[in-house]
Amino acid sequence: MAALSNWQFWLGLGLYGAVFLLYAAALARLPLNVAHPILASGPVATVALFSIFLFREPFHWTTIAGIVLAISGVTLITARAAWHLLPAGARRPSTGQGQGGIGGAGG
Repeated sequence: MAALSNWQFWLGLGLYGAVFLLYAAALARLPLNVAHPILASGPVATVALFSIFLFREPFHWTTIAGIVLAISGVTLITARAAWHLLPAGARRPSTGQGQGGIGGAGG
């Protein structure tokens, strides 16, 4: 019962609720295969960086390497799906087809 009079408890509960609402809003606007990796790895990197810079906890090069690998992995997972979210006019073909191709013929 002491937790009910603790302001940190209520702050944490309120922030947790806000995160839930923002997560639901992101999932309503983005495909699951784009939104989930971003929203799942973001807190991992944020907590690691907060522990280093805010709380002055010791860190090893593996911490930074892990953050970079996590961000790289999310980028690789979401790159293909994000390509399909672009408007058709903003996409450039990666194969060269439709841009003259071989012999200058379109198509």
